[in-house]
Amino acid sequence: MPAFGTLYSLNSIAGGTITTSPATGANITWDYSNVTPNAIINYKVVDPNTVPSSIRDSVPDADFGVQQQGAPNPELAGYDFYTNKTTHLIHSGMKPSGSGKCQKLTDTIVMFNQSYQSTQHYYGFDRTYAGYGTLKVGNKTYNNIVLIKSVSPGNTSDTSFQFHRFTPAYGLILSFNNGPNGVKNIIYFGWDPNGGGNGMEEDIVIQGSLNIYPNPAKDWVTIHLSETETGELSLYNYRGQLVKTETLQKGTNAHTFSIEGLSPGIYSLHFGSRRQKLLIE
Repeated sequence: MPAFGTLYSLNSIAGGTITTSPATGANITWDYSNVTPNAIINYKVVDPNTVPSSIRDSVPDADFGVQQQGAPNPELAGYDFYTNKTTHLIHSGMKPSGSGKCQKLTDTIVMFNQSYQSTQHYYGFDRTYAGYGTLKVGNKTYNNIVLIKSVSPGNTSDTSFQFHRFTPAYGLILSFNNGPNGVKNIIYFGWDPNGGGNGMEEDIVIQGSLNIYPNPAKDWVTIHLSETETGELSLYNYRGQLVKTETLQKGTNAHTFSIEGLSPGIYSLHFGSRRQKLLIE
């Protein structure tokens, strides 16, 4: 299992950046070091026993949870819960962000005992252990990677690929679908359970900066700070251009920041030396 407190981010990769299916086989190096991942949402691995009981009671057998960061309080955060069955990992619960209830699940999402080049059916797909080696994404290098090629029995024209890191802890690193019209839906999870030199510090900086909610957002976001903090909040677009500023006054720890009328895309919120990626829908 990943260690409690592990921080990581969900990143988007622009469509068309990865255009072909990954190579399969032994000792492969999949090199996507030329892509630029854009962090959108941050997460933390949490001990289910520390989650509010109103949520935890729905998933009593969960071994670890993944909490979406940025909510005003733990009750409103989004969660995914997982149970380690030794031979396989179960997605055992899911709670959307907001006031929705936690749903108990029993979905097998990975088989730990699958051998190279074998195919097993789980999570609704025929999944083949198609390759292993090293994965490079942006400025990070991940070792001990397993490539799982998944095909839906009812729709073989869509094939998805997932790069999993199995040691020192389970983690989905990169996932994308290859449909009839090319590669689509590319998602990169920028984390490293080992910490150290593979970019975990970068994710901690992103995670530890500004606490905002919701993210993605449409018309407004709430920024949570200490009641004694004051200063200027600045919003930049992906080109680094300043698009909006607002002075935050001390005396309250929840500041509503309007983003109404701004074009959809990836932005960066700055407050002093802290910053946070924001996706505007």
